[in-house]
Amino acid sequence: MPHQKSLATGTHLPYTLFFVNKFNWLDASPMATVSTFSTYALAEQGQHTTLIIEGDTAAASDELLKEKFGLAPRPNYRVKLLQRKIFGKVKSSEIFFLRAVGHILKNSPDGKRVVVITRNTTFLFYLVMLKKLFGFTVLFEAHGYHGTVNLPNLPLRPPLSFLQRYSSYRLLEQFLLNQCSGLICITRPQCQLYRADFVKIPTAVLPLGSRPPEMKTAALPQFSKKRLVYIGRLTTHIDVDLMIQAIKAIASDGISLVWVGLKSGDIEVLAKKIREAGLPEGAFLLKGWMAHKDMAALLREETSVGLATYKPTYRSAVVTCPTKIFDYYAVGLPVIAAKLPTVEDLVTDGHHGVLYDTANAHESLVAAISRLCTDEALYSKMQASVLAAAEYFSWQNRAKRLISFAQAIQSGNAQKYASCNFVRPL
Repeated sequence: MPHQKSLATGTHLPYTLFFVNKFNWLDASPMATVSTFSTYALAEQGQHTTLIIEGDTAAASDELLKEKFGLAPRPNYRVKLLQRKIFGKVKSSEIFFLRAVGHILKNSPDGKRVVVITRNTTFLFYLVMLKKLFGFTVLFEAHGYHGTVNLPNLPLRPPLSFLQRYSSYRLLEQFLLNQCSGLICITRPQCQLYRADFVKIPTAVLPLGSRPPEMKTAALPQFSKKRLVYIGRLTTHIDVDLMIQAIKAIASDGISLVWVGLKSGDIEVLAKKIREAGLPEGAFLLKGWMAHKDMAALLREETSVGLATYKPTYRSAVVTCPTKIFDYYAVGLPVIAAKLPTVEDLVTDGHHGVLYDTANAHESLVAAISRLCTDEALYSKMQASVLAAAEYFSWQNRAKRLISFAQAIQSGNAQKYASCNFVRPL
């Protein structure tokens, strides 16, 4: 992919950006991957960027950046690894946050050019203090919604217990979120809920992104493979039984599926389900977690269609940004996915793939698979569309939108961020 023009050029000086994330960088965590790609893309736009994240302080971060994520070290990008333990024994988020604040203050040249971002609700107090005491622009990136609001165009939220209604996350957001400079939402429905609930600050809808590799046409996934792929962990929001029964119905057509990113215990659970369903050998393959660059290579070389079989739950339809769809787009995989609000903002039915109806899930999913795996002309047309969508949803373009958001806040021209505007790809 050609290098995109930096927003740091021209009249805009580069920011010094810090992204605070208490997840462990060395774990098989989606949030570690998301935080790395999103912050690295900011550095690619010319911003001085530091990802502050938990990890072994003795680890060689530049080597791990290349080995684990396939990213080359940059002079304006740093991964600062901090411990969350006191005396190497007791784990404490507060210790991690205090160390993060210390690093930010030590490495901040000018408050007006400093932007601090976090996705950790429990860092909100420190975020607000950095704004009030030092004049930093502070942004909270929400990855959930802890309120009680329901909207007529969205699925109803399941009833909450007393403890859920007054959770620490909920109270922290209610008391502190409107004191931040801005809010980043990762789905449009999530933004609508926050705005209808209590949020008054500028709010940007920035779905998570994809990182399209530079590749020749010959390296694209091939229609002839006739293999679906699902990537991600085993969770209650994924319709596993639907996947198994759909593959059982079409395995005789030479169509198979591989699931990538499982924990060892989950592999055992799924293997048992597959045996009990009587699937032919090789029809449903299971693979554990792998480094992002290795996963991308597997998707390009061994699969032809990406699958996203979300159950129609409140979480899936409202606050889950389906990052696996971006991974599919990045390597050129057309998508088959559940028809949900969060998915429809990313996938145009018949253009980037096929959306199946969750009310008639089995028949609709089988029909979608058969359609995409038997029509090579349609497949080729959709593959071209998803490659264009990968560019649109690239981390680099997300970084540009985030920088524009920060600039609008600082210049006092953030009026357009008073509503949940989101432009879908063609």
